[in-house]
Amino acid sequence: MSNNRIGLIVELSEYDFRNAFEFGFESSYNNAFSYEALGVLFEYYWELSECQGDYFVIDPIAIIGGWTEFENEQEVFEYYGATSLNNLSNVLEVKGGGYLIADQ
Repeated sequence: MSNNRIGLIVELSEYDFRNAFEFGFESSYNNAFSYEALGVLFEYYWELSECQGDYFVIDPIAIIGGWTEFENEQEVFEYYGATSLNNLSNVLEVKGGGYLIADQ
């Protein structure tokens, strides 16, 4: 572990990752992402940690604030005023035709 940090490291399963986004009864953060989108985010952060060769700190609130889920391309185009997904950075495709876009 780098930077002489002290802490616990827990390797999360996809199930654990999904549960990290449940904040209790009536929280405004619940349902921030679809079930499918959480699976895509899990894979994204898993691959990111493997590529970096280091652990990745999962902060569900930061992830919620850093990504927006859209049901289809049309929603993306209307929101960003874009005409192509290629003009946006960090676009992840969600099963069923949706998209996750990293907030700029």
